[in-house]
Amino acid sequence: MQTRTTSTTSSTITSSTEHLKCAINETVVECGRVCEADCVSIFTRSDCDDCGSPACACMQGYARNPQGICVYWGDCPVNNSAATTSTTTASTTRKKVEKPTKLKVGGDVCYGDFRYPTGCSDCDYKLSWNYVEDSDDIEFSLETKLMQNSWTGLGLSKDGSMVNADMMIVKSFGGVLSLHDMYSHGYGAPSKDQQQDLFTPNVVSLVPNF
Repeated sequence: MQTRTTSTTSSTITSSTEHLKCAINETVVECGRVCEADCVSIFTRSDCDDCGSPACACMQGYARNPQGICVYWGDCPVNNSAATTSTTTASTTRKKVEKPTKLKVGGDVCYGDFRYPTGCSDCDYKLSWNYVEDSDDIEFSLETKLMQNSWTGLGLSKDGSMVNADMMIVKSFGGVLSLHDMYSHGYGAPSKDQQQDLFTPNVVSLVPNF
């Protein structure tokens, strides 16, 4: 499997959000917190297409705990379904979460992409893939606004959950990107996959701040 990964670290903030100063593990998000992950719904949440006003929200790989702090998603308690999340911003009503039956993607089985927010041009997360028939490889291209000392990636499983999921993790630490073939048995931190079948011929790159 050949993997093409591009990570974009952006420090550009529009004039309407210049006054925002985000807490640790947070970043300015164009659509605000309306689709932010939290420790209550992170294990059951469906695809979110809503968009609110720009605000500080948890970075990718993090979720807001009941104390209102963004923590690594693996540190969220699994028995947190009855907890409530308190924030200092205007409250929003979250629709009852139902497991999606199909991801909203463009293309077909040979090529396509997934974008967040849906239909975006300047996306927070854009994953595209292409099947190479000659080599029987799948090329992935990931473009994301990845903060320093954080991670992002792709997970594949039969039911769309984190249980028994094959994961491609991209880490950014100290300005250096690294690609990892991981496996998730459940909702804890993923571990190194025993079968290392990712192939990347020096295509991992970082676009500096602009």
